[in-house]
Amino acid sequence: MSLANSEGLVYVPRTPLIKLHNRSQRWGYVVAHRRAGKTVALVNDLLLGAIEETQERPQFAYIAPTYAQAKRTAWEYLKHYARPFMKGQPNETELRVDLKNNGRIFLAGADNPDSLRGLYLDGAVLDEFAQFRPSVWTQIIRPALADRNGWAVISGTPWGKNHFYDLYRMARDNPDWFCMVLKASQSGIISAAELTELRTQMDPDEYEQEMECSFEATAKGMIVSRHIEQAEADGRISDAIVVDPDQPVFVNSDIGFRDSAAWWFWQPQPGGKFNVIDFEQQSGLDAEDWIDRLSERYSEFGRVWLPHDARAKTFSTRRSAMEQFMAAGHRVSIVPRVSTHHRVNAARFIAPLCSFNKTKCAEGLSALRNWHFKWNEDTRVFSMDPEHDANSHAGDAFSYFSLIGRGDAMRAVKSNPGPGLPTAAMQQFTLGQLFDDREQEISASEWR
Repeated sequence: MSLANSEGLVYVPRTPLIKLHNRSQRWGYVVAHRRAGKTVALVNDLLLGAIEETQERPQFAYIAPTYAQAKRTAWEYLKHYARPFMKGQPNETELRVDLKNNGRIFLAGADNPDSLRGLYLDGAVLDEFAQFRPSVWTQIIRPALADRNGWAVISGTPWGKNHFYDLYRMARDNPDWFCMVLKASQSGIISAAELTELRTQMDPDEYEQEMECSFEATAKGMIVSRHIEQAEADGRISDAIVVDPDQPVFVNSDIGFRDSAAWWFWQPQPGGKFNVIDFEQQSGLDAEDWIDRLSERYSEFGRVWLPHDARAKTFSTRRSAMEQFMAAGHRVSIVPRVSTHHRVNAARFIAPLCSFNKTKCAEGLSALRNWHFKWNEDTRVFSMDPEHDANSHAGDAFSYFSLIGRGDAMRAVKSNPGPGLPTAAMQQFTLGQLFDDREQEISASEWR
């Protein structure tokens, strides 16, 4: 396969990627090493699809984890290869090219999924899918392809055993999916000498992940990923973890408007442990919307925990989220205001004490597996702050739950120390402090 016009060849694929373009399946899965030419191939796959599409006004999308990333990685490629087939000039504002056959290709980011709702698509590429919220595919892109029988390719580089890995396990054994794993040691794209030098300069796990497409390699900078993997190995992620109707359900959030808000639903268990029974995340909803959604999910809550900024009044209602939840009859408390470092430590402390409902918490668990620290390119070290991306809302909400849960856990330790909670966890940190509505800063010496 190649793209050509009257002036000659426009695109010639690298040999290992020819199979991608010649596939017969509607669905494609590609995991490829760095610098394999994946992005160029995917952009041209969209272009080929748009040129050959016979339906009226075909529409295709290249979607990256963020809008900025889509622009940075694919926009110049799209303009370059589409130029001989374009009608007019590329739309720099909307990152869109219109073609002479009235087809259209645009770039988008999974960080603003609501901007994609309601669109029809004839084809889509979801690149670096390991960094997506999985619901972007299942709830938005897949339905957008339905009425026009559109196709999709989901691609990326491994990032631990998350939803991208789960999709790989499904695609490799499913004849309805084209599945390609392109390792640097097998592709022939990068010379053996260069690969040898890369091995000497990269961390072994980094090399296995980035160049050999290993899902087994430990991703750097992950916050609680290893605890979630251990929970799965221990059998603590199971559909047997269900709500106890005789015990109250607690819920907490990082509630915000327009930006995504994530909610964890949980019940304390004997010995300072927790059953995490449910999870939900959506964007564009205000406090009143969430009050309605939560009441549809569970009839009553032991307490609703909100972040400290839930005290702020909104311009539209002139009431804070806390006031709106209280007016709806909920028992509401505010999570103490502590540093991000302390919240992260709390999450790492509580995660080994949790069991999760496998199905209802699937999206939240995927986010926790991918919740990671921000990488500082200048200092070449990870920041103490988590990266703000599709995973951070669930991670932040879990860290707020962990602050409260840590208080419950210490109460259980004091009354009945058990093997799951070492006595070293008994800090100078009381339940009264945690349950106090006052904003407070907890000193680092109280979190070891």
